[in-house]
Amino acid sequence: MATNSSNSNSVNIAGLPTAQIATNTDLFILETQNGTQTIQFQDLNVVKTDAAGNATVVGDITGTNAFFSNVETTTLRVDQIYSNDQLADSKSFGYYNRFQVTNGIIISSDYTTGSPEYITLLNLYKTLSANSSQNYKKVYEYNGVAVIPATAPVSPLLNIGGFPVNSSGTSIGNSIGNSASYASYFTLTPFHDGNVSYSASLWTPVLSAFRYYPGTGSGDDYMTFCVGQSAVNNQNALRIGVRLLYFYN
Repeated sequence: MATNSSNSNSVNIAGLPTAQIATNTDLFILETQNGTQTIQFQDLNVVKTDAAGNATVVGDITGTNAFFSNVETTTLRVDQIYSNDQLADSKSFGYYNRFQVTNGIIISSDYTTGSPEYITLLNLYKTLSANSSQNYKKVYEYNGVAVIPATAPVSPLLNIGGFPVNSSGTSIGNSIGNSASYASYFTLTPFHDGNVSYSASLWTPVLSAFRYYPGTGSGDDYMTFCVGQSAVNNQNALRIGVRLLYFYN
């Protein structure tokens, strides 16, 4: 028996109300190879959108190319990043101070000597070095004892060597030995031995026979000198503390 309007219930779907949104339990009618069937909305293999057109995908999306105006994500894992068709830079760990950046992506990086911060630090170092060489000088100090024998006017020769060099590579022995005021670097202090009676105000020990020997190589220069006195007719040996103090940079 043929189906017609008189012996069946027929509905024109064009006259049905319009649904605002499909929910999981809603049904679709499909004409399949196995006949007319229904399928629930949650079982459709499509991207689901809400009334505003926002889509939510549960699972993975794969494909070849994707184009978005804006992407917000919690985690982004990529093999390569491009910015304006420029591949982002990939280098091993190192120090770099020169970069090319496109839209927040580092395109290239390298290290350049003479960069602005290098020049700034170099000038600062030079300034600090110049100031420290004047304000914080090195000290060379020698301490010894000269013994003037009884009834003798001077002590035996004393020998000082092994001088350090200054920032110019010159031995400070050369600076002391060739100075017209070399004696000003020395301090001579008599010991108050119990068997010697004298007044320090009556005499002052002095350097004598001072001579500087430049040597023939680095570090082999030295100087010799005696300590003498003439105002006291000492009946016992006199001991004189000898201190050489020299500041240099």
